Amino acid sequence: MDWQTPPDRIDLPENHVHVWNAELNHPLSIIGYFRAILSEDERARADRFYFDRDRNRYISARGTLRYIIGEYLSTAPDRIRFQYSEHGKPRVSFPSDSVSFNLSHSHQRALYGFIKKGRIGIDVEYVRSNMDEMGIARRFFSASEADDLLKLTGNERLLGFFRCWTRKEAYIKALGHGLTHPLGKFGVSLLPDQPTALLFSDMDPAEPKRWRMCDLSPGQGYVAALAIEKRGAPLELFKWAYSKARRQD
Repeated sequence: MDWQTPPDRIDLPENHVHVWNAELNHPLSIIGYFRAILSEDERARADRFYFDRDRNRYISARGTLRYIIGEYLSTAPDRIRFQYSEHGKPRVSFPSDSVSFNLSHSHQRALYGFIKKGRIGIDVEYVRSNMDEMGIARRFFSASEADDLLKLTGNERLLGFFRCWTRKEAYIKALGHGLTHPLGKFGVSLLPDQPTALLFSDMDPAEPKRWRMCDLSPGQGYVAALAIEKRGAPLELFKWAYSKARRQD
């Protein structure tokens, strides 16, 4: 599927899934504009980043999130309030919790997934080549995933590692457990000729029947995955641009 330019007014139909793809590198004037709509705790978190680059990307990611949610809920982005679960998963607490979402950002890009009812998780990773793929896989992946990764070589192994990692991350983020959920207790596909899927869960054998997984292609050099607790939900992909935020003012 291709990333589409969204209409001027966007609506999230019942049981549909929307995913937004946003660049995070912006001029300082735009960073300042985003910072002004953040909450005090978001600004405090931004200020804890040591490097300006990381601080500005965080501000861009949170500012974009506020604009997208504001459009769905017909609310000014600076009025939106969030609450966080014990594992840090955010949800909208004001003006309405009628939209569920998840976000992920890596390097210069952010992805946002939205659905009205149901659990959703998303993960994007910038592919880095200085990885000990097999060492990490043997420590954190299931035995079958590590065995599958060992079948691959070179760049295919690197991509297989990131396919596995993003699919697992998307799933546990949808559950809301974060990395407290044992990564070796469930398995996903990772070989290039396999359909994208949750294959098994030691904690609940019925889980694979409940979840849909799909890969996303947000840009050159990135790997991403989406997990949705609605197998037949229609999926739409949108590109987000700063000019859209300016039209909302």
